[in-house]
Amino acid sequence: MKCQMLKSYFSVKDTGVKNIRLGNIGVFAKTQDDWNALLALAGEDAI
Repeated sequence: MKCQMLKSYFSVKDTGVKNIRLGNIGVFAKTQDDWNALLALAGEDAI
């Protein structure tokens, strides 16, 4: 999984933006382990 996407997500979220979601997740989360890590780190609200 590309950590750049998560870093960007959390950077924007830290500025106070409340309605932000990750898009095209299949591009950077290709395996089930990637999906599980994404859900553990960002939560279902990010998807």
